[in-house]
Amino acid sequence: MAENENLTASELPWLIFTLNGNAYAVNSKYANGIEMKSDRITPLPKAPDVYCGMVERRGEVYPLLNMRKVFGFKSFDEELAEFKKLVEDKIADEKKWFSAFISQIENGGNVHTVKQQNNNQFFDKLSGYGSAVSAKLPKAKRAYSELSGILNSMSAASPEEKDILLNRIKNEAFKQVLIALDEIVKAQENSFREIVVVISNGEQMIGLLVDQVLAVDKIRYVSGSDRMRTLMQSKFFAGVAKNDKIDLEILVINEDELLTLSNVEK
Repeated sequence: MAENENLTASELPWLIFTLNGNAYAVNSKYANGIEMKSDRITPLPKAPDVYCGMVERRGEVYPLLNMRKVFGFKSFDEELAEFKKLVEDKIADEKKWFSAFISQIENGGNVHTVKQQNNNQFFDKLSGYGSAVSAKLPKAKRAYSELSGILNSMSAASPEEKDILLNRIKNEAFKQVLIALDEIVKAQENSFREIVVVISNGEQMIGLLVDQVLAVDKIRYVSGSDRMRTLMQSKFFAGVAKNDKIDLEILVINEDELLTLSNVEK
C-alpha cells in the first residue's frame, strides 16, 4: 500500500510492542488485556517450543506464545545467559590479570611489562544490549580510566609512592571495576519484564509474550525497507507501518493467522 494510506479500521488505535528490538502492532479491537507474565503457567510437554504453556485468567484458559520463538529470535533466557557469560568471562579475565599484576609488582617486576586489557571491543558489544546497559557503561569506563591512570602513575613513582598507589589499586580502583561490571549484569536482568498481550477474536484467545508495550496509537502503512519487505513474506504479517511517535518501522501482525496457533493440544 502507498505511504499514508489508512489501515482497515483506521479509527481504532493499534497496540505497538517490541521483540528483540523490532516493533510490531496488533489492532486494538483484538486486544483483550495487557498483564505481567504469570508465575502459574501449566507446561505443554508435547507442544512445540513456541508455547510457554497454558494460562488461566478469570476462568478462561489460553495458550501463551513465546513470540521471540515464533519469529525466530532467541528467548530472553537464552539472550540473558549469553550476556551474563560475556560479562562473567570479562570479570574472570580481569581477575586473572589482577592476580598476575599483583604477583609481578610484589616480586619487583616493572609495571610497564604488565599487560592491560583492551576494552574497546567489549564495550562495543555491550552497547548493543539496550538503554539499561548503555546507561551503566559510563561508570564502567570511568572505573577503567581511574585504574589506568593509577597504573600510568606507578611507572614514574618513588618506592613509597608506588606502595600508596598499589594500595589504591587493591582497595579501591580494581574493586570499582568489578562493581561496575556487576552492575551492568544486574541492569540487564532488572530491565526486562516480559509482558503478556492477550488477543481474541471472540472465539479464539491467545497470549503473546512480548518484551515491551510501547504505545496504543494510530499507525499508517508505509512501503517499508528491503528488510521489512523480506520479513513480510511471513504469513503472520499483513503490512509495514509507521507511528509518528516511534522511530521504528512496525510490522503489522495478521491477527487471524496468529490466532490459529491457539489450537494447541491442551
